[in-house]
Amino acid sequence: PELAAGKAGLQPGDELLLIDGRDVRDLDVRGVHRALGGSVGDPVKLTLLREGRVIRVTLRRTPPPQKG
Repeated sequence: PELAAGKAGLQPGDELLLIDGRDVRDLDVRGVHRALGGSVGDPVKLTLLREGRVIRVTLRRTPPPQKG
């Protein structure tokens, strides 16, 4: 809940379609990771599919969670 996805209201089962307009089907795992990465506080626009509905959200990148 404290990370950007939780704050933006993403839910388990949401299917990621686009990251900043780029189709995730065109990306491998590293490409998705790079597309989601960036500077803390920078925005990233996601397009999701939730229960048959397309949802668009913009979230601000948060720092990775602390281990331990």
